[in-house]
Amino acid sequence: QKGKNNGVVLFIFINDRKMVIRTGRGLEAALPNAVCKNIITQIIAPQFKQGNYSGGVQDGVNAILAATKDAYKGNGTTTAEVQTK
Repeated sequence: QKGKNNGVVLFIFINDRKMVIRTGRGLEAALPNAVCKNIITQIIAPQFKQGNYSGGVQDGVNAILAATKDAYKGNGTTTAEVQTK
């Protein structure tokens, strides 16, 4: 949401064998660094070690969404709808 700094991004660098989750300040309470680390080490990395990259990403994103479920209060309008008004 604009002005609330409540975004999250998952960076995956396959060749460097590194992953990181970064959150905006608005999501730090719902998705602290410890939770981000657990999502990477317990959910994503085991899938990657088995060669299941798409499954690891999907499970990781689902874990992020579950952790932030009640943190986001949308207005029911999509970005595309806002841009056409």
